[in-house]
Amino acid sequence: MNWRNKMKDYFLIVNPHSSGSKAIKLWPIIKEHLKNEGFDFDYSLTEGRMHAYQLTIEAIKKGYRYIIGVGGDGTINEIVNGLFNQTFVNPEEIVIGSIPTGTGNDWGKSIGIPNDYMEAIRVIKRNNVIIQDVGKVEYYENNEKVGRWDLQI
Repeated sequence: MNWRNKMKDYFLIVNPHSSGSKAIKLWPIIKEHLKNEGFDFDYSLTEGRMHAYQLTIEAIKKGYRYIIGVGGDGTINEIVNGLFNQTFVNPEEIVIGSIPTGTGNDWGKSIGIPNDYMEAIRVIKRNNVIIQDVGKVEYYENNEKVGRWDLQI
């Protein structure tokens, strides 16, 4: 699937604490590289647990259709859960990407996103979208049904 980039579609969610604060140290360099590559984007830094989840929902509500996580697997997991728990847009209309700055980056590895942030940006720029299976686990916590979405890797 090839998605056409138009207007300011990209919203980046930056986890500054990813991999022992590696992301916040790299963020100025990544931001400059994105601009040099012609990306028009907005971004927000996460402020704690589940903030990427909330930022994803807000970004989709505002009309963003490309959500890029700058962080690790935890950041991507929160973005996926925000995507599938929001009710504004069919999740199939949203593209998730990753600029890995985490320790494992298992999801990115499984779909061919390089660990090098400059190479990851080039992959995003190529705009080659991969359809990804997603599963939902439901369980009870304190007599209340809870559900979490997860990418199938």
